Amino acid sequence: MLNNKGFTLIEVIIVATIMCSIVVVMQYPSKYLRDIEHRVFVDTVYSEILGIKELANQGEQKLLINTVDGSDKISIGNKQISIPNHVEVFMSRNALYFGNDASDVKSGTITIRYNNKQTRITLTPVIGKVNIYR
Repeated sequence: MLNNKGFTLIEVIIVATIMCSIVVVMQYPSKYLRDIEHRVFVDTVYSEILGIKELANQGEQKLLINTVDGSDKISIGNKQISIPNHVEVFMSRNALYFGNDASDVKSGTITIRYNNKQTRITLTPVIGKVNIYR
């Protein structure tokens, strides 16, 4: 009588294929969620900048945009937005601001990098226009 206590080659290949498939499926949502988190971050920063521009036009004092020292946040007006771990934020100046006159703008660029993608949000001097380049 034969004693068969092992696995056949087919069984090992099927188990390895199933395990590889699970690993691939687990990695996809993570990258997809990081992509969504990046897009939401860029849209939030852009909309907050437009919001403080409107507040400045309505007579508020100078409203600053800067990175918070020693943390992973960007400060826009009175709001602080957390920067995702996989995103890098660079500013062309230490601080940008809108004054109570549309021409009172400290212009510059906020560059947001993620996974070889770069988004730039620029504040144009004098006219105070805000542009986003994806």
